[in-house]
Amino acid sequence: MPATSKKRQATEQDPAPPAAKRPRSSYSDLISILAGSDEIPSVVHKESLRKQSDFFTAACKRDCKEGAEKTIRVPTIEPDALELYIYWVYKGALDLSLVPLESPRADEYRWDHPDCMAEDIQYLIQLYVAGDMFLNHYVQNEVINELSAVFAPVLPTVWAYGPTTSNTSGPDRHPATIFVPCVSTLSLQE
Repeated sequence: MPATSKKRQATEQDPAPPAAKRPRSSYSDLISILAGSDEIPSVVHKESLRKQSDFFTAACKRDCKEGAEKTIRVPTIEPDALELYIYWVYKGALDLSLVPLESPRADEYRWDHPDCMAEDIQYLIQLYVAGDMFLNHYVQNEVINELSAVFAPVLPTVWAYGPTTSNTSGPDRHPATIFVPCVSTLSLQE
């Protein structure tokens, strides 16, 4: 039995059928984020940000000034940290070779080089601060994991574990882990 179309056909009184409603993609809305005191712009899919951050969920609402203007200003967040955050939002990973923005280290980047390690620590701390502002504990946990990978081979460390509650979910579901480099035990020798 052939399938029958339920579409409304054109008639003399009504020459064209109504246009089909196309579902609007939730990824079509873009928002501009102006980072740092120089307000360096980054354009991001609003829905991607909202999925990862309660801060952006609130800021992107139409009744919020930022949501209505489709521009969010974050003067206390460094543009490099925002670039790392946006990459993490889209890819779910950190890539420190993307920064600094004015001259990415992609070609010559080596995580084990002392100069790169010093810069990495700086960028990771900036990203942690961004994660705090954006209310994103997942990216903060990722930063802690990266910092522990950087520090663990070169610094004596202390790991502290806290209690967990059975009614938590997300990043707080696991016992709290605190990574503390014991800088006071270092002796600098040439």
